[in-house]
Amino acid sequence: MIKIPYSIKAADDVINRYKINEPPVDLNVIVKNNGIRLIYKDFPDDVSGVLKINENKECTIYVNESHCEERQRFTIAHELGHYFLHKKTGVHVDKHFYYRNKKSSEAIIKEEIDANKFAAELLIPSKFIHNYLKKYDENSLLDEDIITQLANKFKVSVTAMSFKIQNLGYSF
Repeated sequence: MIKIPYSIKAADDVINRYKINEPPVDLNVIVKNNGIRLIYKDFPDDVSGVLKINENKECTIYVNESHCEERQRFTIAHELGHYFLHKKTGVHVDKHFYYRNKKSSEAIIKEEIDANKFAAELLIPSKFIHNYLKKYDENSLLDEDIITQLANKFKVSVTAMSFKIQNLGYSF
């Protein structure tokens, strides 16, 4: 039996809880239903977003307003990953800001890896991709047009969609 990483299971639980049945995932529904404030802010380009949870457990996600929509969506999903995964486990320090930085993008900090996996599964649920690609077997080649169409449908970058498709065993 294949063990599903808890970050992916948590994202799937959120998808099921909010009865999300098709792309694109409406992140605003998740944010609002959890009482999270979402603020778009002018940050330096190397800062994608910030999650702040104060001592009263009030949560705010700040997103870089100058980034493209797909990047903003990933940032929100990533910060939701910290919110759902780390607040509950006690790993997440509620009084600190969490900045995306070079070290986190190198995938060597477990919390960042988990938040990235959560974000990828939340924005591009595996079950949705399998459903869209069920007419292709794992040995079929997917062309760039199909990947671009899926990226647009899910409102994610072509790169993110390519990674997801590859991670699920499809080729292009």
